[in-house]
Amino acid sequence: MTFIEDSLEKILKSMKIKYIREYPIGNLKVDFFLTEYKIVLEADGEIFHHNTFKKEQRDKALMKSGLVLKVLHFRGRHILKYQKDVRREIKKAIDEQRCHI
Repeated sequence: MTFIEDSLEKILKSMKIKYIREYPIGNLKVDFFLTEYKIVLEADGEIFHHNTFKKEQRDKALMKSGLVLKVLHFRGRHILKYQKDVRREIKKAIDEQRCHI
């Protein structure tokens, strides 16, 4: 686990959200899976953001699995500097998913 993932995990714990860390979905493994809301959270390093095609293909595969309704990506720098914004984005996604579940 990376420092960025540890930081995102601290945010989730502070929000008292249930999650599974490093959850396998098909042949992929996601950083965090909020099972109750079917949301995947990815803590992306800077290198991952340079390959948007790969990220899009991965997200499509996750959504196709039927287990995932939404995938959120957070850049490492964003997680570290803007924790309030990260919390707000996660809460917004959860609120949106509550309408679908």
